[in-house]
Amino acid sequence: MLQAMLQVLDLGLSPTMNREMARYSVQPEKADEARDLVRTLEVGYWLIGIVVGVVLVAASPWVATHWLKASAIRSAASDRL
Repeated sequence: MLQAMLQVLDLGLSPTMNREMARYSVQPEKADEARDLVRTLEVGYWLIGIVVGVVLVAASPWVATHWLKASAIRSAASDRL
């Protein structure tokens, strides 16, 4: 489920980058534009990653109790001891 949410946040940037880099690869004179595109998308990916990381850290108590059912994990682990 988390992976599906992250794919939505990709916002089509991966296919766009692949398409544009393929276009730039046959035009060596546009190497500067290709570098600028990669740098722009890199900044966007970093921002998305930082936001997702902060949200996950902030939501970790809720995720541990409601999504992962941490109490069930603890009791199952103690049963093995």
